[in-house]
Order: sequence, then C-alpha cells, then structure tokens
Amino acid sequence: MAFRATAFNDAKVVDLLKKEFVCVGIAHNGAGRRKDAEGDFARKIIGKGGTLQGLHVINTRGDLVGYVYDFRPESVLAMLTKTLKKYEHVDAPDIAFNMKDKRF
Repeated sequence: MAFRATAFNDAKVVDLLKKEFVCVGIAHNGAGRRKDAEGDFARKIIGKGGTLQGLHVINTRGDLVGYVYDFRPESVLAMLTKTLKKYEHVDAPDIAFNMKDKRF
C-alpha cells in the first residue's frame, strides 16, 4: 500500500496553521442538534458549507470564510492562502458558554 500524503503531514501546511490560525476541533456527531452556543455555531457552519466534515476557516464573528474537503496538501494550502489574503478583522460577540446543552 502506497503512502498517501495528507495536509497534516505537510510542513508548509502545519507551519501556516501554527503561525496564522487558531486551530480547534468540533466533534460533529450531533453538534447541529445541540441547543446551546456550540449547536448554534455548528448550525451556522453547516448552513454555509453543508457539513462539518473537512477543514473550515471561521472568523471571530463565526462566519465561514473558507473550507476544503480535500486533504491533499496542495488543496489545503491553496485554501488557507486564499483565506489569509482576504482576511479582515471582525469583532467577536460574547458567547454564553455557561448555557450548555446537558444532553451532550
């Protein structure tokens, strides 16, 4: 079986993610059904990109500004570079994280 390169094995992608982005993970299993801030956030992403699968770039306001479902290094690097070129600062609203959905 041949080794298949992924973006997370690529030094350029990893370096860019470390220097320019805040990386977080969302366990998407049921996230869209949650009735709390995390669910609201997940639905906002799902509504624009169609799914939580893949790699998404979200600004501090929670807007989806870039995504890719192809994890080849060149695809991820292209999306991250394009996203950085159109970056603009936005103010982040407060999130009520104390209002957790107790089912999750």
